[in-house]
Amino acid sequence: DSLSGFVEDFSAKAGFTQAELQQPLSFTGGVVNGMGASAEASSEFAKQIAVLSGDIGSLRNRDPEQVLRAITSALTGEREQLKGLGVVIKQVNVDQKALTMTNKNAVSELTEMEKAEATLTLIREASADAIGDLDRTSDGFANTQRRLKAELRETATQMGEALMPSVNELLPKISDLAEKVLPMLVEKFENGVKAVREFNEQFGEQIMERLKKSFQA
Repeated sequence: DSLSGFVEDFSAKAGFTQAELQQPLSFTGGVVNGMGASAEASSEFAKQIAVLSGDIGSLRNRDPEQVLRAITSALTGEREQLKGLGVVIKQVNVDQKALTMTNKNAVSELTEMEKAEATLTLIREASADAIGDLDRTSDGFANTQRRLKAELRETATQMGEALMPSVNELLPKISDLAEKVLPMLVEKFENGVKAVREFNEQFGEQIMERLKKSFQA
């Protein structure tokens, strides 16, 4: 679907692995859907937030996933994390922006979704200098380094998934081997400890006395 295609394209560009982007995007879409938006509208809203997170993360040199989560939290009124991005928004700002955008007359008439849309608009306005920064600086050192790290994590994930069937096949054999070998190792270790203890009890004092005499000589 369109969200899957977006994840595949945007993750590499912004420095996510596909799983790292899919998880917070799904969470964001779920939050917006819970406010009354349709599944399609929730998906589009989540994509807008991801793009904005990529731009802010690029300009501020911040992890875009943390930015995305901060914006998602702000949609539900938890705006403290935004301060770390240089964005300060108060509830009165959200209410006023929502009234302006909807042409409604009272805050009591506003829906949670309308407040969320107003919040995103305010964040976008407060971060006007960041809009488009990811595209403008995609070849810069910070973004290139972020993409490279994401590509390495993605490769590791894919290799792990490819190896998993073989690992699952080997696990029972390893478990059976461990059940047979570990008791033997434990027994031998205990016998070794016992032998050392008996040796020490029998010859320990004599050895210590001879060592003392050799040092005193």
